[in-house]
Amino acid sequence: MEKGGQMINLNRFESQVNATILKRGKGYYEEGFVKKVSRIDPDTYECEVFGTETYCVKVKKDNKNNILSSCTCPYNRGKVCKHEVAAFYELRKQLDNKDNVRVPNEENRNSDRTLKELLLSLPKEELVRLITQRAADDLSLEHHLRLQFGKLSPEDEINESKRLLQAISEKYSDYREVIYADRISDYAAEMGQILNRTVAINNPLVACDIAFLVMNEAVERLEYIEDDDWAIGEVVDGCIEVVKSIVSSELTVESKQILYQKITENLNQDSESVWWTDYQEPLFEALLVIAQEESLREAYIEELMGRVKKGNSWSVRYDNERYLNQVFRLIEKTGDEDEQLLFLLNHVEYGTFRMKLIDIYAEKRDYLKVIQLAEEGERHDKEYAGYVKTWKTAKYDAYKKAVMVEEQRLLAKELFLAGDFDYYADLKKLSENDESTLYETLKKTLKESYRFSGYSQTYLSLIMEEQDLEALAEVVTTDVRYVRDYAGALVDTHKELVVKAYKQLIVHNASDAANRSQYKAIAVLVKECGRILGKDTAREVTENLRKTFSRKPAFMDELTKAKI
Repeated sequence: MEKGGQMINLNRFESQVNATILKRGKGYYEEGFVKKVSRIDPDTYECEVFGTETYCVKVKKDNKNNILSSCTCPYNRGKVCKHEVAAFYELRKQLDNKDNVRVPNEENRNSDRTLKELLLSLPKEELVRLITQRAADDLSLEHHLRLQFGKLSPEDEINESKRLLQAISEKYSDYREVIYADRISDYAAEMGQILNRTVAINNPLVACDIAFLVMNEAVERLEYIEDDDWAIGEVVDGCIEVVKSIVSSELTVESKQILYQKITENLNQDSESVWWTDYQEPLFEALLVIAQEESLREAYIEELMGRVKKGNSWSVRYDNERYLNQVFRLIEKTGDEDEQLLFLLNHVEYGTFRMKLIDIYAEKRDYLKVIQLAEEGERHDKEYAGYVKTWKTAKYDAYKKAVMVEEQRLLAKELFLAGDFDYYADLKKLSENDESTLYETLKKTLKESYRFSGYSQTYLSLIMEEQDLEALAEVVTTDVRYVRDYAGALVDTHKELVVKAYKQLIVHNASDAANRSQYKAIAVLVKECGRILGKDTAREVTENLRKTFSRKPAFMDELTKAKI
């Protein structure tokens, strides 16, 4: 999904980008993941950047090197993603070579080029010695090199990935196997390097195995780590994207069957991590793609139906509905209408499927069946107010379409009095030209219902809709806080009330105020009072505040700055 970027400057983007994203993006750039930069018009560039797949980064630049960018990757947690950062580095390098644009890190980048020239000048034996020495100090470097340059069999590729994961874990953990916050980003970046290799692996089964190796390690870490920057979470998201990409590729029936087994084995693992449950649903979505293969369809349905539990608690119903919904999605893709209808009828006790049935019968204009399903839903879900409201709304729509006027009127009144003001317009249309009686009846009922707990929003909306100024004045008299909402409507007919209410409200708030932000809020309130009642009233109020609260210098300062 393409996302819009925010304006930053190509010369100094390092100071404008999240440090974690900057580090990952620079790593992508240094590893050569920016494969192509194309100038598509005088001010716009497109870059191809490798990640879990190839993403397109678009950069638009003005003559001051201010840039707007976007990337087709799914990342949406910040200004820019790591692929955009990698593209910035590459684009800046190319523009620098062409136009000699000075950038803040020019000295460092010159050092990088000098280092490259130095390494190219070294004898092969010296390079081997240097790398071997570094590998002895870095637990993971040897395994990175073996994976990147070794000609490995599929089995060796997986085993080497396991060893690398273990080395990375040991590298960043202390003796208690704890990874501290300042090392999480580097840990996640190295995990991501393993995952990125799956792009270059032609064997989808091996790529899937490696993705799950990384995913299981990362999910396990999430159980014990405060992943505030979502560094490890992003690795897990990347693993899921790899799996989804694999199952969506062209596969033989045999490969689909093996992948199905691999994914279900991971879904059924005995993990104590609470995070694992969160990642099951996207994996079931990946399974759904290959479960459309005829030889796997029944196994998929059996796998999910086996997870459905007995019980009526909220948590059991929630999980059951998730699993059943995945089954229904498969039936929608591969079954006929009769099979879909039978499944919905067999699981109508779940809100998702009851709603689908209601939609089906509403489309067929079988409104009596819609009403029956809605009323059954009200009885079944009586403990769940949200569902009850949903079924009443569906029933109301059926009454309306079936021209069951009396039933519609009664239910509209019930829904209105329950707090849904939107039904008032329909009630007026159904009132048989006696709108005045309808209004007075509803107003009285609402007022009596809330006389001990304050005014309901429905009551306030009703009297405002009908511009009942006496009722609005009564509200303001009862509670001066409402003057801010209704002063505009009342100032012409009840000016004295509005003046009195504003003065009371301002004095009350000023008496409670104890810090500068609260003093500022009172100054704003006084200016508001002045806009509605005139500057003379605002000055009078301000003078009284200065006399009463003269010992609060911060308050006096805010009143002065407000220039009332």
